[in-house]
Amino acid sequence: MRQAIWVILLLATPLLAHDTWITPDRFTAHRGETIALHMTSGMEFPKLDTAIKPDRVARAVIRVGRQSSAMKTRAGEHSLDFRIRIRSTGVATVAVELQPKSIEL
Repeated sequence: MRQAIWVILLLATPLLAHDTWITPDRFTAHRGETIALHMTSGMEFPKLDTAIKPDRVARAVIRVGRQSSAMKTRAGEHSLDFRIRIRSTGVATVAVELQPKSIEL
């Protein structure tokens, strides 16, 4: 009986997963191009599911090479969107800090 309970719990664990992620439209860009990043929350990575509300973003920054710049948000239907014009070459690093959110359990 205990083994059956463990099997059920292990199989049900993925059903409880809820993640937030950022995904680009494409993974390469050249200087001067604009790219779109989509921040979404849901249960089925990488499907765009539920948009994060723009007022939850405390800070959003992109760093390419040695240049950092703030990213502006725009609410989409299934994601919070960031559109960024690439001004230099190099590997891009994106950081988004969200405001704390209280939930009642």
